[in-house]
Amino acid sequence: MTSLALFDPTAPGFLENPYPFYERLRTQDPWHLSPHGFFVVSRHRDVNFVLRDPRFEKQSRGPKAGKLPPEVLDKEIFKSIAQFMLEQNPPHHGRIRGCFAKAFTRRRVEQMRVNVETIVDRIVENLRPRGRMDVMEDFALHVPLTTIADILGVPHEHRELLFKISRFSGRISDPVPLHPKEIDQVEADFLVAAEFFRDLIALRHRQPGNDLISDVVQAAGDRISTDELIANLVLVFVAGHETTANILGNALIALHRHPDQLKLLRDRPELIESAVSECLRYDASVQIASRTAKEEVAAGDVTIAPGKDVLLLLGSANRDSEIFDEPDRLNITRQDIQLASFGGGIHYCLGAQLSRLEIEYALGKLINALPGFALDDAGNVRWRNSIAFRGPEMLPATWRS
Repeated sequence: MTSLALFDPTAPGFLENPYPFYERLRTQDPWHLSPHGFFVVSRHRDVNFVLRDPRFEKQSRGPKAGKLPPEVLDKEIFKSIAQFMLEQNPPHHGRIRGCFAKAFTRRRVEQMRVNVETIVDRIVENLRPRGRMDVMEDFALHVPLTTIADILGVPHEHRELLFKISRFSGRISDPVPLHPKEIDQVEADFLVAAEFFRDLIALRHRQPGNDLISDVVQAAGDRISTDELIANLVLVFVAGHETTANILGNALIALHRHPDQLKLLRDRPELIESAVSECLRYDASVQIASRTAKEEVAAGDVTIAPGKDVLLLLGSANRDSEIFDEPDRLNITRQDIQLASFGGGIHYCLGAQLSRLEIEYALGKLINALPGFALDDAGNVRWRNSIAFRGPEMLPATWRS
C-alpha cells in the first residue's frame, strides 16, 4: 500500500475522464488509504466484496474530505438523508424498503412499459419540428421526470415546481467539501420538495388514488413516520430520474465517440438491451458508493478498523480488466456484463428495472426516429461538477426536421 494521494477528484481532468485515475488506483493501490482517512476501493472483486459483506454497513454521513460542521449537519437535508432507506441498515432498511418495493417489481415495471413508450413518443414528436435541442434539458430529464411523476401521482398542475428543482441533490453525496452556498441552495430546494410531499401525503390520506404515494401511505400504517415517508419520497423522486437522465446523456456521448457502435445499433435495433448494459458499464451515471466497517475486517494487505469509511468506485469496477476484455472500448455486443452500476447487496437499486426500461426505449427512439440525429460536439462535453453523479451539463444535438 502506497501513501501517495492517488485519489484526488479535484485534480485537473478528473471530471472529464476519471477512468485513467481509476486504472492507476487498481494497478498501484487497490485498497488506497486516502490522506483524509477513508479507504478507496477500485477493483471489481473488492467493490463487490464490500457491497455484500454484512460486516460493512451504511452511514449517512459517508466518507468526506473534511468533517462537516455541526450547524451544517443540523440542516433538514442531512436529517432527511439519514432517514433514506438507502442509508439504513437492518432491520430499519427492510421496514422502509418494504413499503416501496411492490411498486418496482418486475411485473409492475412491465405494466409501465406502455406509459413509458407513450411519454417518449410524445416528447420526440413535440421536438421533431425544432431540428435542435439540448438533449439533457429537453429530453433526458423530461422522460424520467414525467415517468416518476406519473408513478408517484404528482398532479399535473404541480409538476413544473418539482421539475425546476429536480437536480437539487447534486454534489451532496460527493466525498469533497461543498461550498456553503451550495449547501444553502440544496437545503432551500429540499425544503420545497419536502413541503410538497407533506401536502401530497395528507391529500392521499383523504383521497387515495391509483399511485405510489397512495399505496405507500396505505402500506406504511404505523411502520414508518411521516418524516421517514417524506424523506423516502424525496429519495424516490430524485433517484427516479437522476440515474436515467445521466445515463441517457452518457450513452449518447459514448455512442457518438464510437461511431461504429452507433451505426451497429441503428442497423440492428434488437441490440438495444445489450447496448444499454454496455453503456451502463462503460460510463456509469452513479460513480461511487460507500460503506463503514462495523468490526475489524482484513482485506488484501490491509486491515480496516471498526468505524472506518470505505469509498467504493463503481465506475472503476466497471472498467476492471480482470473482469472485462478491452474495458476501455465500447462494445454493444458484449455479453454477461457484471455491472456494478446499480450497487449490490441489500441496497441494490430499487428502480434498476424501471431505469433500464426507460433507457432502452428512449435511447432507441431518439437515435432512430429523428433523421440524421447527431450530437453537435461529442468530443467536447462540459460535465456536471459532481463526482458521485456523472453526466453532462448540456448536450446540444441537431437533426433534419
